[in-house]
Amino acid sequence: MACAVTQPGRRTVIDDSPEAITAFLRPRPVRELPGVSARTAATLAEYGLHTVGDVTDVPQLTLQRLLGAHAGRTLH
Repeated sequence: MACAVTQPGRRTVIDDSPEAITAFLRPRPVRELPGVSARTAATLAEYGLHTVGDVTDVPQLTLQRLLGAHAGRTLH
């Protein structure tokens, strides 16, 4: 994901601390997560879940109700 937001010829370095990883991931659009399709992102957006942080704050069972058991479990 860091590579996708890095301009050509530049380098993005994210410290390996949990805080730095969280700070990088939370504001990213949920669509940027590997395996999240446009349809899944649209479904999540209908419920106000636009960023990785939004999805992180939702219980796994809620994601499973929205996306199905397997997809919700995988996303969580």
